[in-house]
Amino acid sequence: MLENLAVYLQLALAIIGALATIVKGLEVLAGVTPSTKDDELVGKAKRFLGLVSYWLDKLSLSVKK
Repeated sequence: MLENLAVYLQLALAIIGALATIVKGLEVLAGVTPSTKDDELVGKAKRFLGLVSYWLDKLSLSVKK
């Protein structure tokens, strides 16, 4: 059972990494636009991904293979 959990955590971390790359690209695009609304949305997305990544890292450290 723990092997499956480790695989799912690894998959979740990979997905978060991919989403972080997408958000980084959106951050560049938002920086070009004069509106601040998109900057706020990208900031919220970055904070959310950071929080999820932090907790997934904590969970993955507690799962021993």
